[in-house]
Amino acid sequence: MQTLYPAIATLAAYLIGSLSFAVIVSRAMGLHDPRSYGSGNPGATNVLRSGNKAAAVLTLVLDALKGFVPVVLVMRFGAPIGLDEGTVALVGLAAFVGHLWPVFFHFKGGKGVATAAGVLLGLNPWLGLATLATWVIIAAFTRYSSLAALVAAVFAPFYQVQHRVYAAYWDFYTPAAWEKHTTELSAERERVRRLDAATIDVVAPGAAQAEREHNQQGENTSITRVDGRPGRTGRGWFSYEMPVDPHGATVLVATYETDARRERTFDILVDGQRIAQPSFERTSVSTFVDAEYPIPADLVRGKSKVTVRFEATNGNDIAAVFALRTIRATVK
Repeated sequence: MQTLYPAIATLAAYLIGSLSFAVIVSRAMGLHDPRSYGSGNPGATNVLRSGNKAAAVLTLVLDALKGFVPVVLVMRFGAPIGLDEGTVALVGLAAFVGHLWPVFFHFKGGKGVATAAGVLLGLNPWLGLATLATWVIIAAFTRYSSLAALVAAVFAPFYQVQHRVYAAYWDFYTPAAWEKHTTELSAERERVRRLDAATIDVVAPGAAQAEREHNQQGENTSITRVDGRPGRTGRGWFSYEMPVDPHGATVLVATYETDARRERTFDILVDGQRIAQPSFERTSVSTFVDAEYPIPADLVRGKSKVTVRFEATNGNDIAAVFALRTIRATVK
């Protein structure tokens, strides 16, 4: 099912993109088929040549929406069923391809300017607006829609990069503070080394492939990102199948991010039995922290894997989980 949903979303986007609104609007408003005059291109620019500005504007808006809507829907509602950034890209491309080669209109479509603008608006509103503005300016000066589209396509990647803001920071230490800092770094490296040595398995919540491999399930849950690192949170529940050591003590280790504007309370269950009731207070301090939860021996004895479930309580969110691993408690 995890691979089926992206395929269905992509197909649906292509079919939506295949709706040639230049033809549909012209027919509905009693105009000639835009493929029969002017450039023969079924797009808003050619519909404008009919003299009906309302039809041209309506075509432009609808062509943009068929790129915008599929992208936004997947970005907003796709995470719980495994639709990640890759699927968002596929959906946007499928809507664009549908406009170029529409299955409902003998695979003869338009240039896709409005649909591409809709896709970009869905991905990043500022990127979409900047690209659309470029097209409008070039088209106004040259009167060539195709040239304007090419120029806008060339500039789009630069707009995506240039809107970002970068900052560099340096820490200053006294000799005593530097010695303390290096000692803490050494201790942290040693902790991570021991953790890796003890690890049975680890999953990165929010990473589509890793979640598929661990049979991620859930309701009312979503993917979040902190410093580019994906994690999973929610006000419902989510779960993973995690390998365990059937012959020894197993500990569950969850990595959380502390920054939150509201209290977070939730239960952690292993095969339906609650093993912890974590809670996090409101704080503006942002850091990643690990928490360990020993799994009772009777829950892992004779098993190769268990289902670990995070479930929100008291109407609060689940603290965002950025890594989840099972480790052998006996490894030093």
